Amino acid sequence: MPKTSLLHELISASAERAPSSSALTSGRDTLSYHELDNQVAGLASGLIELGIERGERVGIFLDKRIETVVASFAAARAGAAFVPVNPILKSEQIGHILRDCNARVLITSPERLPLITGALEHCHDLRHVILTAPAAKPVNLPGVSIALWSDLLATPQRAGHRIIDTDLLSILYTSGSTGRPKGVVLSHRNMVAGAKSVASYLGNNPDDSLLAALPFPSMRASPSSPPRFTAAHGSSCSTTFFLRMC
Repeated sequence: MPKTSLLHELISASAERAPSSSALTSGRDTLSYHELDNQVAGLASGLIELGIERGERVGIFLDKRIETVVASFAAARAGAAFVPVNPILKSEQIGHILRDCNARVLITSPERLPLITGALEHCHDLRHVILTAPAAKPVNLPGVSIALWSDLLATPQRAGHRIIDTDLLSILYTSGSTGRPKGVVLSHRNMVAGAKSVASYLGNNPDDSLLAALPFPSMRASPSSPPRFTAAHGSSCSTTFFLRMC
């Protein structure tokens, strides 16, 4: 079990220990721990290049895909806090979440961006939108720059802000079924300690495979090494992920 206190260190520790092991699979695409760590480092450097400050919030409005995992760990590595936004929420609810957490950066896809453009016009703290691919039509959001995922991944590596385990890591929002979504604040210590506690209780080891059919924001990394995520597509409901300890 690696002696890590920051969430993104779980990826780095696994990349050092088992760089060629499969870390993340979605459809036919698979990343090794080395490749995953490189993408996390590249996006984190890109966020620093955009001017993200320590503790500022990075909204992630994506479905279950490789970029969602990379974005979460990259925000942590940059010293920012990631805010997963449930992709089934309505535009009004998404706008509320981004305003409530004062999101500075939003990571989304060109397919999802048109669904929330109107809501984004009222998110006055938002400065940057990162798209996973080029948009089919020009995007016009006053005061907001548009950046491409691939360009940020190619950013020369830069050190993130200095952080400690009690720093803000993430804000997870409720579904808003009884009103507006409400945020729960988690630190690095919260999430890493929780992951280690659960893995210790279950007696997880590197040969284990775990099944998680949960909303993606509910999934946590393994303490002995981040889980291997394998997406099983084709379901009529939410995507199912198989986790393997590596």
